[in-house]
Formats: sequence, C-alpha cells, structure tokens
Amino acid sequence: VITTAAVFSFFQVLPHHPVGISEVPLTLGSTPPLSLAPAPAPRLVLPRAALHEGWLYLVGPEDRLQRRQVSVAFEQDGLVVIDEGLEEGAQVILDDIVPAIEGMALSPAQDAQAAADLATRAAGGNK
Repeated sequence: VITTAAVFSFFQVLPHHPVGISEVPLTLGSTPPLSLAPAPAPRLVLPRAALHEGWLYLVGPEDRLQRRQVSVAFEQDGLVVIDEGLEEGAQVILDDIVPAIEGMALSPAQDAQAAADLATRAAGGNK
C-alpha cells in the first residue's frame, strides 16, 4: 500500500500557471508544448548551368537527347532545386549542347567528380 501511494504522489498533476516557455519546469510525466511538422520532401539539386530556360537535357533511351521542362522551387549559390518534372535517377546532361536537337545521338559519360562536387555543395559544403 505504501508503494502505491508513493507512485501516485510522484505523478501528481501540478496546478497550471501561465508562464513563458523558458520558465516552464520540465518534470517527469509533464508534456511540453511542441509544434511538429513533417520532414521536408527530398528534392533534386542540379547546377544552375544545367538548366536552359526551364528545360533540362536528359539522356533518353538508346542514348538520344530528350528535353524535359521542369519547375524550379528556388535557386541559390549556383544551384537549382527542381520541384517538378524530373524523376530521381534521370541522367541529366550538365554540358551545354549547341544545337540541342531532340532525338540527336549522344555519347554520354558519367562524371563521378562532378557528382561528388554537387553532393558536397547541395549539403552546404564549399566547392
């Protein structure tokens, strides 16, 4: 019986007095006020130079050039964040192709260093 009485007094509800957040004492069993928001959705980040007046050049089937119109969420420090129009895993052409003719044959080459530099910059690092 003594153990039960001790447990109830330990979780006793204290009277509420409106005070500032910094003055609220946190005690075991209390619930601090929290605002929760969903985690931001992952977004695709590319160098600004890969965007051509709202269009990206992609390596399509059979190594043919595809042009894809995209929506840009925002630009910052030479990077663009793509909001819509591009799926993860798409092969984006970073070079400026002149002339860029839909369906033209390409000889794509992966640039591991450019991908690593972009990942560093997108994460807030310097490059």
